[in-house]
Amino acid sequence: MPTPTDAKAVQRMIGFVTYLAKFLPGLSEICEPLRRLLDKDTAWHWLPKHDDAIREIKRMVTNTPVLKYYDVTKPVTIQSSDTPYVRQAVCSMDSFQVEDSELDQAQHLDVTDFRFRQIAQHTEMDDVLQALTSVILRGWPDFKEDTPLLVREYWPFRDELNVQNSVLYRGQCVVIPKALRAELLRRIHTSHIGGRHVTGAPGIRCSGQT
Repeated sequence: MPTPTDAKAVQRMIGFVTYLAKFLPGLSEICEPLRRLLDKDTAWHWLPKHDDAIREIKRMVTNTPVLKYYDVTKPVTIQSSDTPYVRQAVCSMDSFQVEDSELDQAQHLDVTDFRFRQIAQHTEMDDVLQALTSVILRGWPDFKEDTPLLVREYWPFRDELNVQNSVLYRGQCVVIPKALRAELLRRIHTSHIGGRHVTGAPGIRCSGQT
């Protein structure tokens, strides 16, 4: 992975690592200095912070489970999905099988079935989250300024967002619709439900803390 020498190279590099985003926690924050080089009317000026970002990205993508030596003695599994929005396949080895984004993420969350259905229903009624869903499925614009105002606050971590079964996720966390945030945060703070798998507005961390 050569160090980018112009804006086009930065775009290609970010596009490559974005494909691996669900295996790279905090990727949006790490890539942020590089994205600033893509801002409109920004002169190309490579700084030490950009070198730091590249080094960290290289470290992340060359470690398990993103990268591992192929072992011819281990069984290989091919997982695929085909939806109106995406067609993709993953070839994985032995115990390092990769969970495709179209498989059921809900199975691995600390959220009850009832609560999950409730979140899905309210997500479908939430104007902001419906607009966010549309942007995710269509693909994010190249520039923040071209993002709809309604969802622009989600721009800093757009690489971590995905949608499945009418529910939005930020990494391994469920994005909670506005109508449910007060109730769920109250339950989190009184330990009635696990808080590590839910997140609310962009300013609310995945742990449920402000």
